Amino acid sequence: MKTDARSTLKRVLNDELLVEDIRGEFYIGNRCGLRFAHSLEENKNEITRLEPRVDGLEDHMTSLKASLDAYTILRNSFFSTFMLRQ
Repeated sequence: MKTDARSTLKRVLNDELLVEDIRGEFYIGNRCGLRFAHSLEENKNEITRLEPRVDGLEDHMTSLKASLDAYTILRNSFFSTFMLRQ
């Protein structure tokens, strides 16, 4: 019985479980789980790459919000002038 258990465990460890070094840490898992560990690292890199762009867009949105009041005044002035001419 012990021999069967050992041979089964050895087969499972060799066939299904993988050990990989990802980001300096050892991960033990199956192929699907290791794929998720790799995709996590790729997602972190993508987030790091996109953060400056998000900051730039936030600054742009702030400037657009600040110009909204000036646009509203100009728009209302245009409409009031247009309405007076009709």
